[in-house]
Amino acid sequence: MNNPTTFLYIGSFDFRSNFGTAKRAKALALILKELGYDICFLDIIFGDEFRCRAFDDGYNDFRVFEVGYMRQRETFFALHGFNDLVDLLKGELRGIIYYHFYSWISYRIRNVCKKNNLLFIHDVTEWYYPVFDNKKSVRRALVEYITRSIDIALSMRVLLKRTPCICISQNLTRYYAKKGKACWLPFVTEKRAFQNGHTQNEMPVCFISAINSFSLAEKKERFDWVLEAIYDLMNEGISFVVHVYGMTKDVAFALFPEIEDKIAICSGKLLMFHGQMPNAAVLRQIALSDYAIFAREQNRRTSNGFPTKLSEAFACSTPVVTTPAGDAAHFVINGKTGYCAKNCTYEDFYSAFRMAATSSMEQRLAMQKVLTVDNPLDYSKWVLPTKKFIDHLLQMN
Repeated sequence: MNNPTTFLYIGSFDFRSNFGTAKRAKALALILKELGYDICFLDIIFGDEFRCRAFDDGYNDFRVFEVGYMRQRETFFALHGFNDLVDLLKGELRGIIYYHFYSWISYRIRNVCKKNNLLFIHDVTEWYYPVFDNKKSVRRALVEYITRSIDIALSMRVLLKRTPCICISQNLTRYYAKKGKACWLPFVTEKRAFQNGHTQNEMPVCFISAINSFSLAEKKERFDWVLEAIYDLMNEGISFVVHVYGMTKDVAFALFPEIEDKIAICSGKLLMFHGQMPNAAVLRQIALSDYAIFAREQNRRTSNGFPTKLSEAFACSTPVVTTPAGDAAHFVINGKTGYCAKNCTYEDFYSAFRMAATSSMEQRLAMQKVLTVDNPLDYSKWVLPTKKFIDHLLQMN
């Protein structure tokens, strides 16, 4: 083929579960499709098979190659399949995009790309941290912690500075920007088949808080701020309701024992816990809410990432109440697409929550209309910047 047009996108996406990595990958695939490129995925799954299947998410069809690995038997790039896949796509392959994680995987892909004159692009979605696994023996956990620390340092401070990067945050983009080799692409989405349809009555205002246990464990979320604010707003006599998905009341008691009494007082009145639900069902509830709400502090992890729940709420035409951690303040504009706290403090978050809870039906409908007509996180808004980035890389290659 004289003009190769296919990008191979490698990562552990888990399309079957449709987690955040899968949504990120599909959105980037849609952008590349708009630019005239084909996309196929190498989805790394647990197992020892190598197979190709068509991926149908109800909207788009993409080729997906699933390659398995047994964590206890072999490392990722000792696996059968990667070289075979590159050979299979030879002639149509234009480049490889890697959803970045391990440095030694990056190094292996980089060598393959050099050998075959292919573009190599990292998709960088966060600044990783080593984790000390208390479930393992101290010796083994310490060895893994040190090994992972070295790997992260090689990845984030060495390898990524030598290769083009698509970065999920402005902070990461600035860090890796050198000779035009970094492009900002936040967590973008495609239009949903449903739109917001809750606001019909003046009061009470309906909020939704979708809790992810991983975000709590990684200390990304300040759900305790949400709970505290519910109690304080209730004491002001403000009428509203908050529906919590992904957590039960008992779990909230266990996680936040210092405010257990406040949770108990609000629960069943202004605060409704619904526990775990499938992602598709939660999205439907987001579309039926006046606002999605969450709070984050500003730290290295939050400033280098991007909240999936912000993008998903916007895709459902639902305004957001949050703090300005990361790039949230760039998209959540007070009175237009939600309410964003001035600073990442409880006091400012409470003020933003209060403005949303006392907003009129007309204000909420106007914000929903803005997001329906002109969602800033719809993937189509990011086609042109991505085109400029890839064209620049092709000129340099």
